[in-house]
Amino acid sequence: MSINTWGSDDPVGEANGGTATATAAIGDILYASAANTLAKLTAATDGHVLTVNTDVPAWAAPAGGAAGWTFLSSATASGSASITFDNTVITSTYEMYMIVVSNLGLQNQSQVYLRFSPDNGSTIRTSGYNGRVFDHKSTSTTSTTGEIRLNREDYENAAGDSDGISWIQLSKPTSATDKTTANVWTGFKANDGNEVGRAIGCYDSDEAHNWIQFTAASGNIATGTFYVYGLNTP
Repeated sequence: MSINTWGSDDPVGEANGGTATATAAIGDILYASAANTLAKLTAATDGHVLTVNTDVPAWAAPAGGAAGWTFLSSATASGSASITFDNTVITSTYEMYMIVVSNLGLQNQSQVYLRFSPDNGSTIRTSGYNGRVFDHKSTSTTSTTGEIRLNREDYENAAGDSDGISWIQLSKPTSATDKTTANVWTGFKANDGNEVGRAIGCYDSDEAHNWIQFTAASGNIATGTFYVYGLNTP
């Protein structure tokens, strides 16, 4: 038996300058739960922050979630007629989304279309858009009203075209009082040199959307992985 200075094998109490505890786990924090009384606060879930709850410290998730991009979902095309993300991904939790597409390839030489739905895919908006797309080889632009177009120049997964990649920034899709807006950057290796395209567009009416669709203008989406992220704001 180990006897301390005060003649006891019990932990030294608070009134004598001790902690009244004999054990401690990794991450434990000691705090005063009452006058001359110490308690342990155990470690919490990664990412939680220290707050105060009725005069004592407590762990809690940060309000609104930690700031930054949160991965939500992904889908991989393999001769697919379309790639969609439904109302389990496109929700009111986030005002801003980023969709990153890698290894994008099309069955036929064509463009990739982005469209929205207000009712989880039952009705797909194929008109009412206000879009414009151009590429770095031309000073002219192409206007689009039936979709937001990811690329202006024809592109496919053969004939020397390869390595397609896109970034799509989607703003306020679920807001009923704002236009759903997309900013797009697309690049790919073409048989006559690298192509870099830029597009911007919106559904030109205030309408909430909870579903998005990617299709090829002709044929299928041969290859490509689509990653969706939501932006947490402080």
